[in-house]
Amino acid sequence: MKYVCNNKGDEDKVSQALQKMMAEDVTLKTVNDSENRQTLLYGMGDQHLEITASKLAARYKCEIRLETPKVAFRETIKKKSDVDSKYKKQSGGHGQYGHVKMRFEASGDLETPYVFEEEVVGGAVRRIISRQLKRLAGSSCKRSSCRISGSRCESRII
Repeated sequence: MKYVCNNKGDEDKVSQALQKMMAEDVTLKTVNDSENRQTLLYGMGDQHLEITASKLAARYKCEIRLETPKVAFRETIKKKSDVDSKYKKQSGGHGQYGHVKMRFEASGDLETPYVFEEEVVGGAVRRIISRQLKRLAGSSCKRSSCRISGSRCESRII
């Protein structure tokens, strides 16, 4: 369960009191969930957590409110998706042109979060651009649900 202090100034007092109570009761556990910005209190059940909250109020004179925690919903890739993008810049002198095609598809492999494959057709791509594309594809797959749900994000640069 998520716990919230009734008074903003009691946060340090509550955390110290919970540390003392966790030393007495090994089934209690607090976890700071940084993704949802909430502090969670784990126990053997709802009644156990309510008793813990009443003990905090009686012994340590600090009150907490127990609430249902937020859940981070995730999405996963279900079917293949193709993306096509062109970059053109003509401003005097030699212009710049780039054409990128990416393919994303799900896979059941739980071992690797993503696979990056590169295919260059009819030209040359600088190595630094290729490394940047690989780094960006990897960071977006790590941020997304790919590593949590077990889907693999596969991107191919053609």
